[in-house]
Amino acid sequence: MLDKTRLYLTDTLLPFWINRSPDPKFGGFLTYFDRDGKPTARQTSLFSLQIRMLFAMSAAHRAACGNGRCGVLAAEAADFIIRHYWDQEFEGWYWTADRKGNPVHRDKVGYGHCFGI
Repeated sequence: MLDKTRLYLTDTLLPFWINRSPDPKFGGFLTYFDRDGKPTARQTSLFSLQIRMLFAMSAAHRAACGNGRCGVLAAEAADFIIRHYWDQEFEGWYWTADRKGNPVHRDKVGYGHCFGI
């Protein structure tokens, strides 16, 4: 079962996210896809989704998956998240931003901060 799970992770799941989720136009990750794996028109992204992608790419890199690509994506994600989701004035993570990384809601959500920590 473990071999089957690892094979699914390395041959199906990670390639899907590695190839489709990086946003080449604005940075960060696209996180909404239709059933055919195409990005949807949704232009906002929750902090929790961006930070989870950072965690996933970091964990995949530590597990030697992705031929180094996961490490690159994790580093780019960390930079994007710090530049766009961190409130420099009052500190804390904004909950929602648009695709460009501009805060949509400047609310701070404790649930999201747990992921940031």
